[in-house]
Amino acid sequence: MGSNSLRKYLPYIVTLVATGVAVFFLRRAILSAEGSQNFVFSPWLLVGSLAAFLIQESLNPVFAALALKSVGASTRYFPQLLITMFSTSANSTVPVPAGMPIRAYLQKQILNISYTKSGGAILIETVVGYGFTLTAAIVTGMIWFPQYIDPQFFLNQNVLTILLFGLLISGLIVAGVVFFVRKKQLQKRITEALIQLSNARLLPLLGMAFIMLVSFGLALTRFALILLAMGIDVQYGPLLAALLISRIAGVLSFVPMGLGVRDASLGSLLIIIGVLSSQAIAAAAIDRLILTIPYLIGGVIATHLLSKRFLLPENLHRPS
Repeated sequence: MGSNSLRKYLPYIVTLVATGVAVFFLRRAILSAEGSQNFVFSPWLLVGSLAAFLIQESLNPVFAALALKSVGASTRYFPQLLITMFSTSANSTVPVPAGMPIRAYLQKQILNISYTKSGGAILIETVVGYGFTLTAAIVTGMIWFPQYIDPQFFLNQNVLTILLFGLLISGLIVAGVVFFVRKKQLQKRITEALIQLSNARLLPLLGMAFIMLVSFGLALTRFALILLAMGIDVQYGPLLAALLISRIAGVLSFVPMGLGVRDASLGSLLIIIGVLSSQAIAAAAIDRLILTIPYLIGGVIATHLLSKRFLLPENLHRPS
């Protein structure tokens, strides 16, 4: 009974811990920047940056669980963590959202979540996640980069077309999984997924919005600690705007993990807010390593654990 209770409340515990860590590290970073600069390439601050990223990623299963809950499904934290890690690792190797059908398949095989509900939840994650990030990028860009960035750029028809095209590709890939498994019921499954999206429950969506805010704080903490490790002091508002705008640039490029495009745009924005070009390039490169290495290692670990613990015949479709 105790184990079941812990499993039930684990997502809430992870969220509270992540929120507390985000507030603590961000406060420490701000106090360090305001005080004397004692940090000159401190390795411990880089360790703190890596820790902030790992905690940020630990929220991904909670985000997925809330999306599933909004369509009337449920999941378990640890299997969802492995599924998310494996699918994201796969998604980082190809220029299409391959992680989506992989997630839908694994959620069906391991958690017995229907493809319809998985498809609806993934669409909700896409709309909330990228929609929230795009909105935050527009707002912060208008506040801190009005002289460099035309806010109308984000509302440009071509940009919106690219975003809609990306959502369409995501939907088609999810639909492809459905088609592969249920060829004769494709239209019905797509219709059901769209109905799930339109009937999503409000409270889980609000929870997803809160997770996004915490994630933004952890991302800001991650990069602020990198800059502090290099002895660089910047204002945190413009830094957050730079991170969000470069994130959107990486998404629009359709390059796996925004490799190159996201880093170049981030480096350029760091130069705009006063970071030397050599330092901006180095900081962006360090951040890329912090973003990439955990997924390379985590993908291997997730593959091993999924195959050994969850994809054996006796472990499939265990009740969640």
